[in-house]
Amino acid sequence: MSGPSYNSILTAAGNIIEALKGVGETWCCLIGGLAVNLLGVSHYVADIDILVLRPQMDKETVQDALVYRWPYNFSLETPLTPGADFMKLFYHIPRTNHKIKVDLLFSTELDLEIPYGLQAGHFVYSGNLPLAPLYFVLYHKLMGWDIRISSPENWKRSKASQIDAPDIISLCVIAARESLIPLSKSHLGREYLYNFHSRVEAFVSWYGDDARRLFRRIGFPV
Repeated sequence: MSGPSYNSILTAAGNIIEALKGVGETWCCLIGGLAVNLLGVSHYVADIDILVLRPQMDKETVQDALVYRWPYNFSLETPLTPGADFMKLFYHIPRTNHKIKVDLLFSTELDLEIPYGLQAGHFVYSGNLPLAPLYFVLYHKLMGWDIRISSPENWKRSKASQIDAPDIISLCVIAARESLIPLSKSHLGREYLYNFHSRVEAFVSWYGDDARRLFRRIGFPV
């Protein structure tokens, strides 16, 4: 059986963001594969990643609230990972047998490296869907690539080279077309911009002069 259609995923994303507002989380936007796609890069969407800025509750409480308020739309399921101490959130698409995994990324999770200066006023929109700004989607992709490319697990290295790297290159092309200079976003803070530059340096050292030229076009001195 095939998965949900792209249009139904877009509708689901909007419904999930509205549901999050309904439980008190008002600063939410799309990030990850769906945001990459909506920013103009062809990308297969397997789940919905939502960034929750300045959360009012912890993740477990928010997920429980969603399931309690809308039990026909949301469910929590045990991951296949042995010994996992968390539950996965799913959204059930109305009038179908399809469901899609929802990853809530809370800005309070330090390993996500979400700068405090990123606010709802920086969101961009595709129709009525709020997206993280391109420069942060690019950073998030670079961070994922950096973590996975040196992983001992083969599937993670494959994802870094086959999915993350092409997405990063395509996002750079779009950024250059829009004359975007990520390092000019001083509201994000010095540490964030330093980490951004460091991850770009790691990427271009791996992929060579073509990648270097692309990042130079968007203001990185590499």
